[in-house]
Amino acid sequence: MLTGDAIQAIVCEWHEDYLVVYRNGATELVSVKHLEPSQNRWTTPQLCEEGGLKHLFERWLGTGKQSRCCLETDAGLRSGSGQPQELADACHRFDQPALAAWAPKLARYLGAEEDVAPVIAFLLILSIDAGLPGREHIRDHQIQALMRPALIRIGYPEARAAAAYDAVVVEVGRANRGESGSFNALAVLADVDRLGTDAQLRQAMALRTLDRLRLMRVITALDDPIRPLLVPARVDEPTAMVKKLARGGLGPAGLSSAKRLRATWLRLRDDWSKDLPGEEPEIEDLVSQVLLIVQQAETAAMQEGSAYGRSMQQQLEQRLRLDQLPRRPALPLLDQHLMGLVYQLTDDCVVWWSEIFDVLAN
Repeated sequence: MLTGDAIQAIVCEWHEDYLVVYRNGATELVSVKHLEPSQNRWTTPQLCEEGGLKHLFERWLGTGKQSRCCLETDAGLRSGSGQPQELADACHRFDQPALAAWAPKLARYLGAEEDVAPVIAFLLILSIDAGLPGREHIRDHQIQALMRPALIRIGYPEARAAAAYDAVVVEVGRANRGESGSFNALAVLADVDRLGTDAQLRQAMALRTLDRLRLMRVITALDDPIRPLLVPARVDEPTAMVKKLARGGLGPAGLSSAKRLRATWLRLRDDWSKDLPGEEPEIEDLVSQVLLIVQQAETAAMQEGSAYGRSMQQQLEQRLRLDQLPRRPALPLLDQHLMGLVYQLTDDCVVWWSEIFDVLAN
């Protein structure tokens, strides 16, 4: 994306681990799965379940079968007849007869036994890359293979490759969490329908989007000797969560508590997640359960008026407890983690504490 024109943007943690948006209008869903060196290479059933192929298939179906799909892993694939390496080779060759023969074998693992036609269509747009570097080698490999050549092509000293790579990784982490970025902010502000649901989704998507401009700002900031002095001021700027909680009526103590609880949740989530950069199914299921309770609390609280934050917080204190979840997740949770998750969803512009307003406005 830094050196070519084919890719317009990368959207992190959107439908899959990331979504590639091409300038010709095409999109690609990408799933990334990591294995430790001590673990064995993927078998076909493991590739579908733990390896994420089933999840990728379901997301492809759920998004209208409109994207290409890619599965990336550092685990390697078992070879031989009926093994994943054979499937990957057939995808690479676009071998339609071979993929049609694979479809019935995979259908039972993908939950599509009754109709293999979607499985065939999925395999025809699937690529599998099992040659990624392992966790302990990722940084060194990417600096030498990607960042150093990219800096040379865009006219920056290659000696800055390590610092530039680390800065980009930090920005990718911010995009994974839906934290502030610059992509399309002016377009959102100019949108008269920005307070509608679609506009909210676009705004949330913009926070998770990396384009060339956003990455170049990160890289060129390395040239600015004053930049480090400005970091504390940027950190102290009100986040979307703070703005929304304040509009909902929470005071300074409530805002401080929200920040701490959100940080507690993020630490647990990051420690639990074993993938780069994906999330575990348990976390996705937990989010669904929590959002259902938030919706109930919001409905009860909105009777208080447009700024219903305090009432909603009281409702959540009564409703949002581990013993009231329909399904107890495998994560080592406390009740406080659930509230931290709500605050993270608030920062993601999924949960509101007042009437909807323009959080990008000063």
